[in-house]
Amino acid sequence: MDALLRRRQMMLAGGTPPAPLPYTPVEYIETDGNAYIDTGIKGNDPRSCELKFMAGTVGSASQCILGTGGNSENASLYMLSFISSSGYYGFAHNYFYSNSASGSGYGITANSSFEAKCAMKKSSQVAQLKREGDSSFTSYSKTQSSTLTTGKSMYLFACNNADTSVVSKCSSGSRLYYCKIYSTNNYTNLVFDGIPCVYNGEYGLWDRVTDTFFGNAAGSGAFSGPQIS
Repeated sequence: MDALLRRRQMMLAGGTPPAPLPYTPVEYIETDGNAYIDTGIKGNDPRSCELKFMAGTVGSASQCILGTGGNSENASLYMLSFISSSGYYGFAHNYFYSNSASGSGYGITANSSFEAKCAMKKSSQVAQLKREGDSSFTSYSKTQSSTLTTGKSMYLFACNNADTSVVSKCSSGSRLYYCKIYSTNNYTNLVFDGIPCVYNGEYGLWDRVTDTFFGNAAGSGAFSGPQIS
């Protein structure tokens, strides 16, 4: 049901029509291989997240869906990433990168969406994936015991490398359908609830927690996506 029809039905029923949204919803945002989003959420643990994603290509380079990292500090929190040479999904806690599909054959397929959950805290890291067509989530867990001290924010479609560079960008054609980030490891206390949208002519995410638009942080490139009718 579109917004105009809902408004007419509310008027006929004698109710007050809802206020118009400040943005136009889209089904997903798709990167051109350069565009990424700075969530503003620090990559400290505990953290948990939920999202739906589609990889544009599976090639020779690693791709980071959501994460932050550093070369000289206790700083890596790759909540969701995959090794695109093999397509295997992975996650990391303070450099302890884990190819979580190793030995299980759980790979990421290009142009096929999947839902993912990841919960991290000291001594407990759990990732869950459900590919398109799967009936249930497949879980992987690790128990790395380091304490994260990074104050760097996590990027979507790329990795924030200690605020000095942007690395492991997702390939052109990669899509994000939604992203929720929590400040706990048990999916409570929602701090970011990003939904794809167009705002003032620009594609990006609207955070329903802060009522704030998050656009392309790259300075070049762009997102795209089909509007929801």
